[in-house]
Amino acid sequence: MKAVVLEIIKDKAVVLSGDGMMKEIGNRNYRIGQSIEMEEKTMFKSNRKYFKIGTGLVASLVIMLGGGSAYAYNTPVAQVSLDVNPSVIYSVNAFNKVIAVETNDDAEPIIHTIDWDGKELSVVIENTIAALKKYEYLDGTEWYENEVLIGVNAESDKKEQKLIKLIKNELQEIVSEEFGVEKDQVNLEESVVGVGFERVTEAKKLGVTPGKLNLVEKLDASLIEEGEAALTTTEKAILLKGTVKEIMAQLHRNKNIGNPDQTKPEMEIEEEDVVVTTTTGKGIEKNKDKIKAEGSQGNQGSGNAN
Repeated sequence: MKAVVLEIIKDKAVVLSGDGMMKEIGNRNYRIGQSIEMEEKTMFKSNRKYFKIGTGLVASLVIMLGGGSAYAYNTPVAQVSLDVNPSVIYSVNAFNKVIAVETNDDAEPIIHTIDWDGKELSVVIENTIAALKKYEYLDGTEWYENEVLIGVNAESDKKEQKLIKLIKNELQEIVSEEFGVEKDQVNLEESVVGVGFERVTEAKKLGVTPGKLNLVEKLDASLIEEGEAALTTTEKAILLKGTVKEIMAQLHRNKNIGNPDQTKPEMEIEEEDVVVTTTTGKGIEKNKDKIKAEGSQGNQGSGNAN
């Protein structure tokens, strides 16, 4: 379990654990504000009272006890983007709890139906998927393979791999329960991926999520690998405005080995492309109206991913 060191008292350290509990442990040359891994068997009862604090009180309490420790709890160590179109970016702290979200306009009404603040990432992912299914953004029988994309960027490769494993496990649980298949039968290799810092920076400049940009670049690389012309800047822009399902379909089509007819799809920049985008937008507006009608009592706000 993750914990943040709040106070050092000789050979003892007071820590705030991931479950919101204040605990006293042996001091192993810790420093205030340090994030540590803690095993249950290493904990022992403190002479002080144990108490649990709510998410809203964490910052003020930690400031009183440990000065800069609030920074450790409230500082994101990873970003997780979930794309369908809607798109959401979760900021995750060292405890794997969601402390902030950004959305595009399409996802704004959905995020208001989800209680995300201070919740475990796995729980937030589960609730987001449930909301996307409820409002018919995910409706295919293999939505987990070709309709959703989750991109993970963390401050270290170790943290990134842990989050990828956590998210895959959660999705496998969802799919296993929904379709009655074994967890190890659920292929998520293209649905949950790590994305580098450079990709995150580039995505911010373009106003898109790192995961979706990574997918488009992956499609571009596959075209070049097959001897086709690379995507133009305009073609990439069109793809980035589309859904994950549309990009995945083109990527899978391009990877269809042994079919000589599988070439780069026509992407002429004409009024038809605008019409397609507009039509997709209308479909989204229809879903947004439905969400507003049913989820107007949501109690969480969010930032804007644009």
